[in-house]
Amino acid sequence: ASKLCRVLPAAEVELLAVRMARKGLLSARLDAASGTFEFGTAQSLHTNIPLRTALATLYQGSALAAHRTSALGSAVPAGAEAKARASILARLEEAAVPEHARMLQRKLVIERRKEELERHAQQAAAEAKARAEAEQAEVHKQERERLLAEARRRDQERMERERAEEEADQ
Repeated sequence: ASKLCRVLPAAEVELLAVRMARKGLLSARLDAASGTFEFGTAQSLHTNIPLRTALATLYQGSALAAHRTSALGSAVPAGAEAKARASILARLEEAAVPEHARMLQRKLVIERRKEELERHAQQAAAEAKARAEAEQAEVHKQERERLLAEARRRDQERMERERAEEEADQ
């Protein structure tokens, strides 16, 4: 596996591991955020598949890729072997380009969804704030109306007391 790391760039090693995982040759998950591989899934961890098996599978696939691309970094072989290696490298490169484009497209889709979710969250927060402000305004309005009605009632009672006192005085 160490020869593979010297032969292939990290992006190609990552692509190889992802393809092996997709084909079921390797039980692994790539965590792009932390830049790590997580070997084994929840299912495989519960079925006691050892990490050593997963690593051995990764090693076997890596060794195969290293064997197929071993001419990189060494003297260029002659004849049909050079053509075969060049063909393999060309196919690898051809496969990597659309895969990279798909990954970039997926990243854009995820970013758009995230922005849409953030926009919805902001809109919901703004609507909730507007509702709360409207409710608060309604509460203030009702309180003002209650105070005005209370003031009117007190004035009415005062006026009635004054009339009753004037009638009693007469």
